[in-house]
Amino acid sequence: MAFNGFWNGARILKTTNRGLNWIVWDFEFYAYHAIENSICVVDSNYVWIGVSSVSNSAGKIISTTNGGISWNVTDVNAGQVCPATIQFSSDKQTGLFVGETPPTSWFYRTTNAGLNWNIVYTTTYYYSETMRWIPGTSNVYGNSEFVIVRSTDNGLTWHNMSGAPNTALRSIDAVRINENTVYGLAVTYFKEVYKLIDTARIIGIKNPIIEIPKEFNLYQNYPNPFNPVTKIKYSIQKDAGTTLKIYNSLGQLITTLVNSYLKAGEYEVNFNGENYPSGLYFYVLESGDYVSTKKMVLIK
Repeated sequence: MAFNGFWNGARILKTTNRGLNWIVWDFEFYAYHAIENSICVVDSNYVWIGVSSVSNSAGKIISTTNGGISWNVTDVNAGQVCPATIQFSSDKQTGLFVGETPPTSWFYRTTNAGLNWNIVYTTTYYYSETMRWIPGTSNVYGNSEFVIVRSTDNGLTWHNMSGAPNTALRSIDAVRINENTVYGLAVTYFKEVYKLIDTARIIGIKNPIIEIPKEFNLYQNYPNPFNPVTKIKYSIQKDAGTTLKIYNSLGQLITTLVNSYLKAGEYEVNFNGENYPSGLYFYVLESGDYVSTKKMVLIK
C-alpha cells in the first residue's frame, strides 16, 4: 500500500500478518506524489511504485527486490504525468508504464526490471486509469476514460478493444480463471459494469519433472542470527493444511507466516523482525500430522 500528501512524496506500508503490524517507509520528495493505481506487487519481494512531479520534473520509480530491506529510486523523464499504471510480468523483468503530456501518451517497456525503458506505443488522449498484467500470461489490459486497450505479446503491440463504452471508463480488473480463459470487468463513472471473456496467451510453458519431497522437513533459517530478515525453508511431502508460526521466548504467538492448504513441494518464506526486539524466537511448522520446531536468534 502506498499513499502520501499531494506534495510530500510517498509513504509505503507493508504488513505480513493481516494488518496486525505495519512496516512504514517514507520517501519525502518535495512536490512529488504517489500516482493512483501505480503500484505493482509481483510477490513478497518485488515491488514497483510510481511517483509523479507536481512541477513537471522527471517522475520517479521506487522499487525493491528484497521485500523492502533496500529500495532503489530511478528518475524517469516520460512526460508531465509519469510513471502511471506500472505493471510487471511474473518474470520480474518485463514491465510497462504510461507517460503522458496531454494530448499525447506513451507506453514505455522494460526487459531488465526497469534499468532501461523504451517507447513501444504512442497514442493521443489516453489518460491512463488502470492496467492489469495477467500473471503467467502475455495478456495485458489498460484503460483510459475513453478506451480499453489490450496487448497479447507482453506489451510490445497494443490494440483497442470493442464492446465497452467510449467514455466515462474508470477502472478494469481481470484474472485467469483456468489455463485458457481470462475474465475481466470494466467499471464506468456511472456504476455500469462490463464483462470481458478473453483467451489467455500462456507464457513460459514447460513440462518439468516435479520431484515430490520424500519427507516433511523444516530447515534451519538462514541467516541465523539475523537482522532484520531471515529465510525459512520447508518441505511438504503431501498435500495438507499447513501453518508456519513464530513465537517469542515466552511462548507467545507473534505472527503467522503461512496458513494455507499447500500442495506437496519445497517452499520458502521470509520473516522480517524489524518490529520485534532482539532475542530468541521459535518457528513451528504444522502440516497434516507433522509438527516441527526450530530456534532462531534476532540480533539488532
